[in-house]
Amino acid sequence: MTPDSRKLRDALKVANNGHESLVELMRKIGPSQTELAMTKAWQSNSATRTWKSSKEIVMLIECCKVYTEIRNKAVSLLDQALLKLIGPGLIPTLGAQPWAQQLLERWKDLNELPKTTRNAIVNLGSRR
Repeated sequence: MTPDSRKLRDALKVANNGHESLVELMRKIGPSQTELAMTKAWQSNSATRTWKSSKEIVMLIECCKVYTEIRNKAVSLLDQALLKLIGPGLIPTLGAQPWAQQLLERWKDLNELPKTTRNAIVNLGSRR
């Protein structure tokens, strides 16, 4: 990791929303270093992740807004979730991301997903 990608990693770990300084740093370091910083930040936060708050996925969303080519990596990171832990509070934010649609469709059909979370995914379809 470059010094700037470490800086981005550290900023992503505590990001509660997107802001211009994150975007500027991502553009400065490029897609491969942004993907690496996103992955390292995601892994670093794994011990405290509850899978209930949309703030926990801000890092993925913001990185994918800047570089759409890293969305498959974001999906693969989300795919590591223990489905029984995923709360319905994540779903509206995740459902607003075009790159997450196939993941949500796949999750919806899995028995391990809590019923309230499955219902939140189903309800996304009725709002579109």
